[in-house]
Amino acid sequence: MTTPAADGHEPPTMRTAARIAPRIRRFTPASIAGLSVMAALVVLLAVMPYLVPIATSRQLTNLFVYVIIATAWNLLAGFGGMVSIGQQAYIGIGAYGVVVFADNLGLDPLLSIPIVAVVAAIVAIPVSYLAFRLVGGYFAVGTWVVAEVVRLTTIHFPQVGAGSGVSLRAMTQAVPDPDLRTAVGYWAGLVCAVVVVAAVVLLARSRIGLALTAVRDEPTAAATSGVNVVSAKRIVFIVAAAAAGLAGALIAISTLRVQPGGPLGVFSVQWTAFM
Repeated sequence: MTTPAADGHEPPTMRTAARIAPRIRRFTPASIAGLSVMAALVVLLAVMPYLVPIATSRQLTNLFVYVIIATAWNLLAGFGGMVSIGQQAYIGIGAYGVVVFADNLGLDPLLSIPIVAVVAAIVAIPVSYLAFRLVGGYFAVGTWVVAEVVRLTTIHFPQVGAGSGVSLRAMTQAVPDPDLRTAVGYWAGLVCAVVVVAAVVLLARSRIGLALTAVRDEPTAAATSGVNVVSAKRIVFIVAAAAAGLAGALIAISTLRVQPGGPLGVFSVQWTAFM
């Protein structure tokens, strides 16, 4: 039971506080308009294989791969403040993972895409415990060392072509028509790009995103304010690894060939430069 204040005014209650508290609107007219434009763009991109030549569809598929990699880098370095030059490890895991699941285990190549993303995320968990012991330039070099270890381990397995690379036969068998196969790879790339961008946007707008912003701007102050800095960074690291795994899977699906080395090999450090 509340009692009147000494000055004759009723003290604020929970109900009155709720009435005067500012309301946080997640969707404003501007954001709704932006979402509408993005939805229209996605619909337009979905029908693009019917409107453009096959070569253009291939180029757009490559663009989706770059969008995924760039979005993952923005999450990793922009929000998490982590400069990694070893994301090619997860690109390689995604590419070779599709070959293993589709060619060696007989799964559908398209169904293998989300599976290899999960595998990349799982691999990133123990890696994060090792990498997070390093800071600054040591962290960057440490992630590159991990990528090299993954590459050197992979090329010792003849089941995936060893050091010479391997072709993705299952995709050719599943979709024999080359034009349709290009379109299927395009649609897979579009779906993966939309999922990654949407996931990063939702993560940035969540409590984790706010914590990441605080960690990036002032990690010491964020830690003293109760933000679990290590957990927030680990979530970012794992999500970025899963996105890189998706990019690697799309490379295998679209090119039908996975090579460990070379300028555009899946373990090439140039993928980090593309970020």
